[in-house]
Amino acid sequence: MRLVKWVTPTKGVLIAAVALVLSLGCKKKEEDAATTPAESPIRTGATATKDSIPGEVEVRASLKSKDYSGAVNQLMALQGALATTEQKAEWGVLFQEVREALQDASPTDPKAAEAMNTLRALRQGR
Repeated sequence: MRLVKWVTPTKGVLIAAVALVLSLGCKKKEEDAATTPAESPIRTGATATKDSIPGEVEVRASLKSKDYSGAVNQLMALQGALATTEQKAEWGVLFQEVREALQDASPTDPKAAEAMNTLRALRQGR
């Protein structure tokens, strides 16, 4: 009986609203966890869409074929062709992807180390 006195109509509505918000919030997180690779910010060459920056696929293909200097040159050439803020954001993601690939390969591949130095120099404007 005491519980019934505690739950007034206003508090009941408030409790129902909180429960609804929490249940909707949980569903949103579950949907985010189930995103497909094409929806993720980092795209592979096979899942690139029409809104990707021109030449992005070629940069990834160069990385995959271990043409590190080609990937760096293509990446830096793309920078001048960026028109929208979305493209600039995608270029930043691509830059990080190239940088990480070069960092991973640099200890064992001298060409990757050289391309990493080139990328650093170009990024610093030298």
